[in-house]
Amino acid sequence: MKTETSKKIVSYLQAQGMASPSELARHLNISTQAVHRQIRQLLKELSIQKLGAPPTTLYKIAERVESFGSLPPPHAEMIAVNFSFLSPTGSYLTGVAAFQSWLTTKNLTADYKSLGTAYFKLWNSIYGHSKGRPIDTLSRIESILGELALDSAYISDFYALPRFGKTHLGNLVHILKTSFKQKFLEQLTLEVADDIQKCIELFKIDAVIFYPHSIARKYQFLPSLQRKLSLNLLTIKVRKVFYDNIPVAQKSLSKIQERIENARKTIFIEPFSFKPKNVLIIDDAIGSGASVNELAKILKTKFHVKSCHAYAIVGSYKGFDVISAV
Repeated sequence: MKTETSKKIVSYLQAQGMASPSELARHLNISTQAVHRQIRQLLKELSIQKLGAPPTTLYKIAERVESFGSLPPPHAEMIAVNFSFLSPTGSYLTGVAAFQSWLTTKNLTADYKSLGTAYFKLWNSIYGHSKGRPIDTLSRIESILGELALDSAYISDFYALPRFGKTHLGNLVHILKTSFKQKFLEQLTLEVADDIQKCIELFKIDAVIFYPHSIARKYQFLPSLQRKLSLNLLTIKVRKVFYDNIPVAQKSLSKIQERIENARKTIFIEPFSFKPKNVLIIDDAIGSGASVNELAKILKTKFHVKSCHAYAIVGSYKGFDVISAV
């Protein structure tokens, strides 16, 4: 039986889509401990579902997997937790509703059972044996670039998966690079903050760089993410400077040597007086890795930085062409 407080939680989640315990506590003006008591009961009643893990745990109204009929429950549950879809009309959906919308848009509703099973198998093949997040992607970059200046490279997820399109984080990056929505920025920040902190602690990072956008956009979300994260670290400022002031995006270059040249000759590091040892370069997406690797070369050769590490919210699953949509 629901209490008045739990009813308010459900109502808030219905209106907002998802929320963290601290957000619910602020909205209801109660302690986080009181929120957690209500959450435990709502989880038992299957009224809500949990996404992520501490410290980036979110809650949303539970998806009803019965609509998948003959799909095995593990397949339906995986879709309910992981699948997302940005519809052609601009609706961002997650879980069961996202999968159904994707099927309808692709005219694949008759194949929902085989595709549900295919998604389950693909997800397990990619993530089933992983060590969790963030995902080590250094070997992928090395296979493209060869010799590396980077000491490590991590992503929180792939930008897109074969056949099924953009992942949850891939969709959030895409949305924030095309339009600014505060709730999506807050959601993204919650989901990546722990991964970034793991990198900082693991490599004893003492300075960070937020890699600048190449193309001027109305919405530049990385500076907003930087403010949201509020990292207590020294920041090295980097700018992209183009000949004749004509910007050329990495994603527009099909050859790896062009990407390397673009990165090498357009990076300008603003002067700084401190002497960092271990630097973390933060970017929204890693395709070939040319940009962050060339920046690492400059930091090591000109500024005598001991180690350079890269983190991006999303990365390419295979090669780097997949990132072209970002």
